[in-house]
Amino acid sequence: MKSSLIEYTKNWNHLSYGLVLKQAIHLHTQWMEDDKMAVDDEVTKENKPKDKKKKSKQLILDKKNIPEEFHNDSELLKYWLQRYRLFSKFDEGIVLDREGWFSVTPEKIARHIAKRCRSDVIIDAFCGVGGNTIQFAFTCERVIAIDIDPKKIEMAKQNARVYGVEDRIEFIQGDFLELAPTLTADIVYLSPPWGGPSYGTIDLFDLEKNIELNGYRIFEVAKKITPNIVYFLPRNVNVEQVISLMDDKTPLELEQNFLNNRLKTITAYFALSFNQPKFCPTATWNPNGITIANQSIVGQKPTAIFVSTNNTIYVANNENNTIVIWHEESVNPTKIISGNFKEPSSIFVTSNGDIYIDDGYENGRVQKWIAETNITVTVMNVNSSCWDLFVDINDTLYCSIYFRHQVVKRSLNDAVMTSNRIAAGTGSEGSASNQLFLPYGIFVDVNLDLYVADWRNHRVQLFQPGESNGITVAGSTSLNPTITLFCPSGILLDAEKYLFIVDHGNHRVVGSSLNGFRCLVGCYGKGSQSSQLNFPTSFSFDHSGNIFVIDLSNRRIQKFNYLKRYCGKSKYNRMR
Repeated sequence: MKSSLIEYTKNWNHLSYGLVLKQAIHLHTQWMEDDKMAVDDEVTKENKPKDKKKKSKQLILDKKNIPEEFHNDSELLKYWLQRYRLFSKFDEGIVLDREGWFSVTPEKIARHIAKRCRSDVIIDAFCGVGGNTIQFAFTCERVIAIDIDPKKIEMAKQNARVYGVEDRIEFIQGDFLELAPTLTADIVYLSPPWGGPSYGTIDLFDLEKNIELNGYRIFEVAKKITPNIVYFLPRNVNVEQVISLMDDKTPLELEQNFLNNRLKTITAYFALSFNQPKFCPTATWNPNGITIANQSIVGQKPTAIFVSTNNTIYVANNENNTIVIWHEESVNPTKIISGNFKEPSSIFVTSNGDIYIDDGYENGRVQKWIAETNITVTVMNVNSSCWDLFVDINDTLYCSIYFRHQVVKRSLNDAVMTSNRIAAGTGSEGSASNQLFLPYGIFVDVNLDLYVADWRNHRVQLFQPGESNGITVAGSTSLNPTITLFCPSGILLDAEKYLFIVDHGNHRVVGSSLNGFRCLVGCYGKGSQSSQLNFPTSFSFDHSGNIFVIDLSNRRIQKFNYLKRYCGKSKYNRMR
């Protein structure tokens, strides 16, 4: 069901109330404040002149501190006065041309976007003087910075040198539209020129008319590289046009970027909330895991883990009735959420940070913790615990009901919380193609194919849209030889739809590729050594392809690093 924009958030009331949202659109407001000394004294609140006459006088008095080229250019002077807002290290050798002053992203906003775009490889398609490029270099393994203007490329290099990140960036002088077919990346960041300061005088910024290269065309070219696209746009952009860029396979999050209580820009994130890395056929992980959390943090019964695309880690602590959150680089949790939920068995996190939490054991429901307000609301009624949760690209919530031998679902866009629909299973245990026996982990891909870890049947079932009979895609009973499983409990798909499984009873994680299934981690039998697991339950990839595993009986979370440098060098035997 479609909903009107006004039902989503009051912070977006500057947009047309007549706008009707598609499914899978999330709206978000990001508030930021300047660091101290980000703006010269003459424009700070305390010293802001009360009228235009005083303002002119103040600027004249302060001209001795202003470079001569700005004296007779009031438009450019405004940006110079905010130079520390644009680059905090401005005085250390930052260089800009006239267009660069107008177009560079304020550092605070660029830093925020970069944190959300953590990835292995990101393309900054219109890098300009490098404001965003520099911040991406702090959060991504590799940055490809492109600009058609050779002078801008040289300026971006110099500015990256000032911040000490030049060695993490590949600078390319050229036309992004022509270069795109030769590029590969996890994320493409689009910030094409808006036409200078005059864009602010336009009532409604048009993607086609006001972006010289045609904003629609740019987006279509970027989609051929990756579906994960971030589009940086002016605050007055025609949001209906932005929404029209959506396809039926990638959700959209629209984010307002406020700086000092003033709306500056809108950022559109076309991306999933979870990681689906692309691996080489011989992908290898370090066999020795690193313990990132032990019993003191996750309790005696950690049950579920979710790693978002910005590498925020979420863990359900079943014992303490909490959700523990921290960033990958943080040693200690950065946030612990508690509420009126009991013994959570599963979680799912959406791109805007909302957390869906199983609360079925005692309260018979699924709760949503809303990141923007820190409150929880009931979004599904169930008659048992959900041993796994998943939200698909159409905002449909799935719950695997272990003891009811069923997977149920409901649309989160329905205004009224009606009874749930059956997604898989008959409600009675069995091994027929339409039955499940203690279903555990679930995964729904962009084609709405539902994968179920059929725990007691020792198989993974695929239920295609509208079909009640499943296809065995892993396990000894599959049509084609795959792998023998013992109580599979977790499922993930990578970017190319290869299957990865927590083989709970065999104390390992296995995965498929062009060469069939093989053991990935925990391949040395049950145990507590760094190379071993003891009844693992669930797992998640981070943006680089590292694997995070809930090692249940060892009461810890293990991280196994992806050894990308060994691609093409590994030798292994196909498993049966």
